[in-house]
Formats: sequence, structure tokens, C-alpha cells
Amino acid sequence: MQRPTAPSDFASGVGTVTFAPGQRSQSVAVTVVSDVTIEQDETFTLTLSNAVNATIANGSATGTITNDDTAVPVAVGTYKGLLDGNFIFFDVNSDRTVSGFRSNYIREDCNGNLYIYGTVSWGPTHRPISVDATFAFGGTSSGTVGGSPATFTDAVTGRFDGNNATGTYTASSEFDYQGTHYSCSSGAKPWTASLQP
Repeated sequence: MQRPTAPSDFASGVGTVTFAPGQRSQSVAVTVVSDVTIEQDETFTLTLSNAVNATIANGSATGTITNDDTAVPVAVGTYKGLLDGNFIFFDVNSDRTVSGFRSNYIREDCNGNLYIYGTVSWGPTHRPISVDATFAFGGTSSGTVGGSPATFTDAVTGRFDGNNATGTYTASSEFDYQGTHYSCSSGAKPWTASLQP
């Protein structure tokens, strides 16, 4: 168990609890904050103090906020689809991650008069799928274009719906070549994929 915090998990407050003569217990309502995050059950403590015309025998009580969120199901296996008219592949693993996102082709437009063609390969690293069945990852790397130093930036977004997935892929590059600076981008290219039998 972990301890919840206010105001993200519950609404904290101060109030008065009235006991009738001879009454030994009383209920107190605590407002819980709803979210979609899968968490461990969380315990909190309620403390009584400043009794009037009474003695407090046991001034604290423990409550538990139980997790009621479940993750949207995502099917494990190999997915295949299309990105900008070319095949893409990736795997969904039993640890609820995506790995091996790859394609043989992506085209970037550089200032309208030059194009870069390349491949997409994210390797075996596992990237998490959120509880709402979405994922996003990206990164920046260095390399060369025509022998000149270049910076490459890539970003992937995706969402699963049953045995299908959709998303976008964006690739961009920055480099200088023969005295001209180029800023290149594929734009956000849509992709679709489905679980393979």
C-alpha cells in the first residue's frame, strides 16, 4: 500500500463530528478524486482532536482508497501495416510495451527543392503503452547527409483499438550542405497496422 496525497487523490478537510450520548462510533465521508491511473490501493488516516464534553479513547481511523481503474486491453503479437504507402512492422510485448518499430521508407521535404529518403528503425528497446492504449516516443540523433553533419529527430504516436492500431510518424533533419542550410520534414505521416495471425 502507498499513501495518497491531497488534492490529487482525495479532498482534505477539517470538520466537526457530533456523537449522541452513548454513541461510540461515527462515519465520516471523504471525497475521493477520480482518475484513470492504475495505482496500488492507498491508505489514509483520519484524526479526531479537541473533544468537547467527552474523552477521545481512540482518536484515529484508517481508510483505504481502492484502485478501480483497469487498462484498455492491447493484443500481444506482431503488427504489420502501412506508413506513407510502405510497410511498417512492430511488436507488442507481454509487458505492455511496443518494440521494433520499423519501416523501409520515409521521405522528408527539404525547403521544397531537395528530398531525403531513409528508413525507420527503433530497434529492440521496449516503450510503454499507457492505460488508455496509447503510446508515444521519439528521439534525436546525429549523423551525416552528403558527408555533412546532420541532426535527425523522429516522433511516433499510436493508439490501439482491438487488434488494430493507428498513429502518426514525423521525421525531420537539420544540416548544411554546399553552403545552404536545410530544414527537412516528413510532416506527420499517418500509419495503420493490424495484429498478424
